[in-house]
Amino acid sequence: MSEHDDTASEGTASEDTAALEAEIARLRAENETLTREHDTVVLSAGGVAAPSVAAPADHRRLRWTGAIVLLLIAALLTPPALVGFWGQRTVTDAERYLSTVAPLADSPDIRAAVSTAAAEELISLVDIDGFIQTNLPPTAAALGPAITGAVEDFVQSTVDKFMASDAFDQLWLEVNAQIQKDLVKALEGDDTGTVSVREGVVYLNVAVVTRAVQQALVDRGLTIFEKITIPSQGGREIVLLTSPQLAAAQNIWTYTEPIAKWLLPVVFLLYLGAIYLAPNRRRMLLVAGLVIVAGMAMLAVALNLARSAYVDAVEVSGFGAALSLFYDTMIRYLWGSLGALVTLGVFLAFFAWLAGPSSPARWARGVESTATTALGETAGRWEPMASLGGLVASARLILRGLMIAVIIVVFLANGLATWGTVLWAIVIGITLWLIIDVLAAAKSAERPAAAAVPVDA
Repeated sequence: MSEHDDTASEGTASEDTAALEAEIARLRAENETLTREHDTVVLSAGGVAAPSVAAPADHRRLRWTGAIVLLLIAALLTPPALVGFWGQRTVTDAERYLSTVAPLADSPDIRAAVSTAAAEELISLVDIDGFIQTNLPPTAAALGPAITGAVEDFVQSTVDKFMASDAFDQLWLEVNAQIQKDLVKALEGDDTGTVSVREGVVYLNVAVVTRAVQQALVDRGLTIFEKITIPSQGGREIVLLTSPQLAAAQNIWTYTEPIAKWLLPVVFLLYLGAIYLAPNRRRMLLVAGLVIVAGMAMLAVALNLARSAYVDAVEVSGFGAALSLFYDTMIRYLWGSLGALVTLGVFLAFFAWLAGPSSPARWARGVESTATTALGETAGRWEPMASLGGLVASARLILRGLMIAVIIVVFLANGLATWGTVLWAIVIGITLWLIIDVLAAAKSAERPAAAAVPVDA
């Protein structure tokens, strides 16, 4: 090629480049003009022009706002929902209440408290000195104090033997069946039963136990107690709650009893709604888990403060040890449910971290993926397993959702969650999760080709 041709080619290239740059400049100017015209039209119509990314940004911000609102509502409702659910299942459910307090019949503190109350009630109703003066000669009057002491010792001894018998175990259940009914009535403002409320104090009348002990004394030959009448009201009583605890219990009952069955499931739905609505669901799951743990920590502090106030209040009754044991027994399921939610919150936070971008989380996910894929490919060499794997792979998300839903429903229906049962549920859930991954990996396994069958010529 000649030097003239090379010079011509360079000139043509320079012209093309200049033309291209001019065209780019023209298009930029045209774009700026169109943008200004668009802004002018929008402003004249009363609107506000925004970049094209503004709408997605606003939508994301709106979703975060809604998710945070749902999370806050759920966090505020979690403690009262748990307390209301426990109260509804423990106090109003007669069978659960009796199964809760039944073991208390074997407590030495409970037996001693009831025995002392019953013995004092019986002795106060009998005029032992008058009986001695009526039935003994005047010469035996000097023995009156000794006889009175002997009768009182005999009464206390008989009461103690009754408390140690199987008859007391049965009577304890019968008495507490009535206490459960009257406790509900007292919380609703009715104080005409075994449990009564006067001037902000809840009293337990021991008349039923005293009558049973009275019959035991008569059967043992102490007929002096046969004709006394034990009053159903106004007799020997034990203080169960004082004004602060009563007010708190009645407030909790008033606000949670009508919706106690449904409040806790609603709280779970609020948490699920917050997670689903959040643009970053993993981050919201992490926050929800931590919020649950923090809420349960605050509830634990409140329960400890309430117990301290209760113990201080019942110490003046003389039955502090027994009533503290009764209180601890009544709320043990509440503590168990609190521990269950703490365990659940920790797991949710850990699961959210495990799904995150950190190096340890990616390594753990890689190990899980490698292991389940290897197992799935091995199992998938069997044709039925590969077919099942295809079905599982197509419905993997649905199966995981159903698994989680079933676990939640079982716990809500049972109402006996503890940290141990939740931990077992987590272990079962993780196992099922891994099985789903293994089966899903089985669909793509390479199966050995079938051996060629020789065909006769």
